[in-house]
Amino acid sequence: GGGAARPLRVATRGAVVLVLWTGRAGGPAVVADPDGHVVARVPGATDLELAADGTLVVAAGPGQDLRRFGPAGAGATRGWVELPPLAAPGFDGGALALAPGGRLAFTTHSGYGWTPGVRADHATVGEVVGYRLDAGAYRTRWGRVFVDACLPPGTTVRVHTLTSDDDEVPGPVAWYPADRTGPVRAPELTPSLPPATDLADLRRRVEADPAAGRLFLRPSGPERAWAPPDPDGLATYETPVTAPPGRYLWLVLQLTGNGQATPRVREIRVERPGHRLATAMPRAWSARESDAAFLQRFLAPAEGLLHELDERAALRALLLDPGIAPRDLLPWLAGLIGLVLDARWPEPARRELLRQAYDLYRIRGTQAGLERLLGLYLTVPFAVVESWRLRGLAGAVLGAPPAPPPAPAVGGPGAAGALGRFAVGGVRPGEDGYTVTAHRFVVLVCAELSDEQRDVVEGLLSRHKPAHTLVELCELGLGMRVGRHLHLGLSSVVGPGAGWAGTVVGQVLVGADGVLGLPSAGSRVGTAPAEAVRVG
Repeated sequence: GGGAARPLRVATRGAVVLVLWTGRAGGPAVVADPDGHVVARVPGATDLELAADGTLVVAAGPGQDLRRFGPAGAGATRGWVELPPLAAPGFDGGALALAPGGRLAFTTHSGYGWTPGVRADHATVGEVVGYRLDAGAYRTRWGRVFVDACLPPGTTVRVHTLTSDDDEVPGPVAWYPADRTGPVRAPELTPSLPPATDLADLRRRVEADPAAGRLFLRPSGPERAWAPPDPDGLATYETPVTAPPGRYLWLVLQLTGNGQATPRVREIRVERPGHRLATAMPRAWSARESDAAFLQRFLAPAEGLLHELDERAALRALLLDPGIAPRDLLPWLAGLIGLVLDARWPEPARRELLRQAYDLYRIRGTQAGLERLLGLYLTVPFAVVESWRLRGLAGAVLGAPPAPPPAPAVGGPGAAGALGRFAVGGVRPGEDGYTVTAHRFVVLVCAELSDEQRDVVEGLLSRHKPAHTLVELCELGLGMRVGRHLHLGLSSVVGPGAGWAGTVVGQVLVGADGVLGLPSAGSRVGTAPAEAVRVG
């Protein structure tokens, strides 16, 4: 009848087949499998697609987000659950399409657009209750808490603490998994959570004092001595443990976001025990617990600075490690081994140069040493080609002029015979294979270098090449050039050609009957003299 459902679209991926059914009179649309089991109900649906990860994407009308559904089990088409939607700016309610790369496209009034990704609504408030930490001694006064985190603008992290000396935890908080977590391998061995009553009291105190547990950004970075910069760019924050002394400690993190961004916490470290400066003060100053707690917090910044200076002094041997030494100390470390670092080198390259310095000293002045130096600085393919590899082969010269030149030889004469009109092999008059190739090499770089990079590379070549050699730097650009690309580590230009006679354009076929110019390793048409570039 007029209200009967009719199939509108079909989506398939592997063994999964889904059909979009819609009413003839604009009734509600459903997505079902061929057996008739309904997967999702999406009013106003116009199209559907199965993404590469197996999720179902349904277009729900003009200007609306794309709704997503995922199967509850592997390969299942029943019991699907809805996932966060995909943003679709400008969607006109038309068709969906899955690109070969996995991106989802949709039609708009001006053509087509790409979905920027999941339109996720981040939670604005969250709490993490940690398991019990054991200091190993009763009445331990815990020290500072260090948090490696990323806090975008508008987000905060508060760290609160609970302590206890009781080995048994009365009425612990019920355990429940986080939204995104893996399985707990040994739940019976997992430390206890805090008592429910203590946690409730802590939450009431926090509500009364919103500034409690505030984190302070450490301007000097991590508290660990000579720690390298964080590769992910996370900063280190700290706050003192304000709970009374106790063997056991629980951490409670309260996280807040702005709806578009959330804080990210990667690692938390706790000092145990805290500093002992209070013991050096008159005992009357810390006779009461409240006075002792105040004195502990008051002296914590000064003691923390002294403690970190002591740690740096005790671990000063780490300064000799190029991978850990601070960036400002790299020139000093280089001076210990007779090196002067070039500040134009990237920092990772400078550190690697220091790490390999002694090995490079042993092979200095060799091709292997030069290639390792260039490999530390350059991030593009390159090759060092010795000119003698391109001198050609000795033998007869075919097609030489009436007065044949000497055959190619290394430092010696040779005979030549003539046959035909074109030459194969040979050298220019007055030259031989030794004088034009000995002690010369070319560095071929598969890139267009900037002025700074070119200056650095030329400086490397001039300082580290053998003193009696001549070097030429050749930039091959971004694409292959005829006679200039790398093949098996060598240039495609092979050997100098023979002498030539005059060529008349139109009567001689360049490349077949005549050769224009002489080859030069790494020469480029348009930037080198015509007689130095071989055509044909």
